[in-house]
Amino acid sequence: MEFLQEFERILSELSAHVREGREISYRDGAYGITEIISCPKKAQLRRQHPDLEVRNIAIDDGFLFEKTVKEVLRKIFGNRFEEEKVLSHDFTVDGEPFSIDGHLDCFIQYNSNKIVGLELKHTVLSFDNETSGRPEELIILQPNSRRISINYKYTLQAKIQRALLEWQYPDKEIEHYLVIKTTLRTRYKMGKSIVVLPTTESISREELEEIIRMFRNDPRPRANWECQYCIYRQHGFCNGSESTNTTL
Repeated sequence: MEFLQEFERILSELSAHVREGREISYRDGAYGITEIISCPKKAQLRRQHPDLEVRNIAIDDGFLFEKTVKEVLRKIFGNRFEEEKVLSHDFTVDGEPFSIDGHLDCFIQYNSNKIVGLELKHTVLSFDNETSGRPEELIILQPNSRRISINYKYTLQAKIQRALLEWQYPDKEIEHYLVIKTTLRTRYKMGKSIVVLPTTESISREELEEIIRMFRNDPRPRANWECQYCIYRQHGFCNGSESTNTTL
């Protein structure tokens, strides 16, 4: 049983392996999309404690999925593929400047006229509201479908990404997709699936400016569950707060 003591080190090395090469940076004063639709205080604490990060198997599974998909896309599309494409945009909201540095998981120059963006997600469990049998391995959803439960923050992030792509590439046709790997539960069965949801709507500039306004002026978390999983609360840097409980 001597080898058992090695498993903790193996797990640590596995985590380091899937995160290798994954570096995301922001311009001074700029915020990411996920930050502005989540708890504003968490965004500030992340900058104050940059070495503190969440590490668990579920997150590492997501990084592994991302890494594998990006390797495949690079093989298929070559230099027409770019990972973690920075989508920057500067705003003036209520007379004050505000900058967003969005990071798109997968950017593909599909042809001379079309750009395709993919945002990759990995969730532990999702529910199929229409199917009773074994889940299909690949499910292409219709736009705005309610067949499968999808975190509203994912679809909001996708709408913001699509808008930033349109503003950055006004002369190109834009396609955007959420690609989610999940364990899908139907009425009677469970199985692993890849769910693809086309993003056909973009957030308006006015809607995004209102999100920025909320981010600046209301420090509360946006969802009830955020404090429960917050690493900064777990380490005593925040006592938590009642959420706005808004879907923005």
